[in-house]
Amino acid sequence: MDSLWTDWPCGVNSDFLIDSYWDIFHYPTGAQQKENTALYVYFDSLLVATLDNDFSANAYSTRGGAPEMNGIRHVFFDLDNTIWDFEKSSMATLRELYDKYTLAELGVTSFDSFVAAYKHRNELLWEEYRMGKVDKATLRNKRFALTFWDMGLDPETAPAAMADDYVELGPRKSHLFPHAHETLDYLRQKYTLHIITNGFAEAQSVKMEASDLNKYFNEVIISEHTGYKKPDVRIFQHSMEKAGAMENECLMIGDGLEVDVIGAQQAGWRAIFFNPHGILHEAQPDVEIKELKELMGIL
Repeated sequence: MDSLWTDWPCGVNSDFLIDSYWDIFHYPTGAQQKENTALYVYFDSLLVATLDNDFSANAYSTRGGAPEMNGIRHVFFDLDNTIWDFEKSSMATLRELYDKYTLAELGVTSFDSFVAAYKHRNELLWEEYRMGKVDKATLRNKRFALTFWDMGLDPETAPAAMADDYVELGPRKSHLFPHAHETLDYLRQKYTLHIITNGFAEAQSVKMEASDLNKYFNEVIISEHTGYKKPDVRIFQHSMEKAGAMENECLMIGDGLEVDVIGAQQAGWRAIFFNPHGILHEAQPDVEIKELKELMGIL
């Protein structure tokens, strides 16, 4: 049976499996007739795994074959959670703050509960920031006090210096997603690379420097410098002007479906959804990948 499946594509979806199932069992070759019993079991298990979303069946995946990318000259990346591993860097920084300010003595029940409360509050504030409901200072200065409030603690007991420490320590972490440097080094030989980020200018500059990323990118477009935040189509238009590019020459790669993928597509660009955690969605990115190194097989 191994010989039949040596070249089996690992990016199959449920429709593909069902069609193949029908072909093999209703129109078998001589060799396949001998293996039908084993194949039946194999197909059943693979189809169940696929329907359980072991593969991303609801979006196009490069594992089934490379898409058409003719005409692309400019590749724009999101930074946080696409190249720079925000979650890993944030976790390390929060651990430092938890220990430095002995938060357990202030009533925080555990590090895990602190992290969960902070992540929830921080995501809410970032969403409000993108919508223009809160400003930069509010996001930065209030998130730890509001985290204490969310944990049932007096927000006044949250150490005020934590806000500044987080902004100082976090961006200096150099945690990148696997194969980031290898992939960027490959791509810069074929395309002009750029960054579009909604992050704050001073933090993003430190991240880029600390992680040795500046050498790869021609333009670094930061939303607070433009006055527009992703997914506003105007930041993509501004980025095209900065890069000297046309719509059909631009490709956006990011982890945010609405912010990166849909925003870019509405601007007339193609878009690749970086989905390392395999989240379910109903969007239609041009391509979906789980690892950055997959880009070397596409572009």
